[in-house]
Amino acid sequence: MLEVGSGTGAITIDLALFAPGRTYGLDLDSAANGFAGALLPDVPFVTGDGLRLPFASGAFEACVCHFLLLWTADPTQVLREMRRVTAPGGWVACLAEPDYGGRIDFPQALRSLGEWQSGALRRQGAHIEIGRTLLGLLHAAGLEQVQGGVLGAEWRADQIAEVDPTEWATLRHDLAGSQHEAHLEALQQAEHLARRQGSRVLYVPTFYGHGRVPPAA
Repeated sequence: MLEVGSGTGAITIDLALFAPGRTYGLDLDSAANGFAGALLPDVPFVTGDGLRLPFASGAFEACVCHFLLLWTADPTQVLREMRRVTAPGGWVACLAEPDYGGRIDFPQALRSLGEWQSGALRRQGAHIEIGRTLLGLLHAAGLEQVQGGVLGAEWRADQIAEVDPTEWATLRHDLAGSQHEAHLEALQQAEHLARRQGSRVLYVPTFYGHGRVPPAA
């Protein structure tokens, strides 16, 4: 099994349990590969580009990615490469791709947070609505038996009350120097109040999909 865009190995850990001794990771970032390799010494991590995978055709039984396509310049080409290195009859799977165009923020006063973040991500080159296109991309890559869906969501009381400082740090970084920066403090206080009251909802639809490489003739 190959994971394309394996990063620091957060998902590779689970894949390696599923296919022990037969799991590989690939990422553009050599530093991330070094971190992942120290975490999972039995998994080979290769530095390479998903647009041109450095593997022979049909080398793997399955090929997966996770939160990768939204950052790729040509998602269809990445999926075609994933199909190429997967053996006939094998599977290509996209475990999670978000769709920020469908983001829900509640209370209503917080709706602008999602709009601002989507704009910031778009300026960074992200395909913010990649999720809704996933099934079409899998078909365009030449896969068969394509299936997919949307990951479920739930809001437990402890999760609603918990404030994630990294979310706000990222938002402030993304909006630095913009006209919205001055309003963030008031919105942050409003969000903290909503969490204390138990009414905060933040939902970004996250799609998954998979397809089979056509069997050899």
